[in-house]
Amino acid sequence: MAPWAKIFTMVAAVGGLAACAGEFAVPFLLARWVPGYSHLRNVLSELGTRDSPVAGWMNLWWCVFGVLMMALGVATALALPPGGDALRLMACLFIVFGLGAGFGSGLFAMDPVGSPVTLTGRLHNALGGIGFVALGLVPLVALWIFPRQTMPGMYWLSVATLAAGLVVVVLLSVSGHGRGGHGPLSWPGFWQRAFLAVYYPYVAVLAVTMLRRAWAAG
Repeated sequence: MAPWAKIFTMVAAVGGLAACAGEFAVPFLLARWVPGYSHLRNVLSELGTRDSPVAGWMNLWWCVFGVLMMALGVATALALPPGGDALRLMACLFIVFGLGAGFGSGLFAMDPVGSPVTLTGRLHNALGGIGFVALGLVPLVALWIFPRQTMPGMYWLSVATLAAGLVVVVLLSVSGHGRGGHGPLSWPGFWQRAFLAVYYPYVAVLAVTMLRRAWAAG
């Protein structure tokens, strides 16, 4: 690995770890300044709506998050085991995730709940959705990069992440139609965070793998 690639990969991997941690920490801290905000019932995007007192900070964070995820995507192609088209596809998925769920969410705010739908709100939903679909496909592509025969730990972690992620996505979809009800199936905020709790540790494992490979590279 070239010296510049080694340094870039290490910085990007650390940035990826910080991004995963920040997606939990930043909303938790900002929500303290939003009256009535519930981590169970309110999704993260509600912190960035035009009537949110912390919209500027939340949307700025998502832009920073997008940069960190795109850098992690480039590092993926530099540091993970050779995987041909699958490795390049994973790198592209991280870049799409950063552009959609990062910049897309930060530049185009969600419409406040109950307000008329705007073009900005539609773009927020579309770009964020594309970004999270890209993230959801990462462990699927990883099955071709981490063969079961030679890297069983990463292979089965990818399978488990896919299975758990699918269950949470179903519950998130159901809870989105149950706002105002009672019980866990009326908690879209909780299930959205559960999705992140499934996928971000997986991304963190990939980032640590990149960091270790770059550190050991000559």
